[in-house]
Amino acid sequence: KGALEMAMEYREGEPLTEEMTSIHCNCVDQLLVTSGYTKNVNIFDVETGQEVREYNGIHEDHINICRFANNLPDILLTCSFDNTIKLWDNRCSAQRPIHVSNSKGGNVMVCFSPDDMYFLASAVDNEVKQYTTVDGSLHLKYDIEPINSSIN
Repeated sequence: KGALEMAMEYREGEPLTEEMTSIHCNCVDQLLVTSGYTKNVNIFDVETGQEVREYNGIHEDHINICRFANNLPDILLTCSFDNTIKLWDNRCSAQRPIHVSNSKGGNVMVCFSPDDMYFLASAVDNEVKQYTTVDGSLHLKYDIEPINSSIN
């Protein structure tokens, strides 16, 4: 079985990644990360389909997107509607993020720049910010007019 099939299987009657919202392979196609309407992230070995890591309860609200870096196979980001973006190093045994960046609204999307020096995050109501990957500090805030909507 492949990693995606393993992610979709049920464990004790519950889906491994409930109502999956995000799936992404690392840059060397060895690991697959999944997230859904939970506070957990699962990482699978692409070749064997076996789960190799589970990050439990790492956000206060569900995780909308998880993304591996473009050039660093063990670095990944998670973003959540708890208004945080967290950077993780999969080589670290602790379930603590390397750093946490904050937004005013719930986070909808996150992605790394092509060289992994920065990451871009968008949150509800047109909040778009660029952060430095090395420390999570704000690099640039895009001046996009908010429309005072709780759903965009």
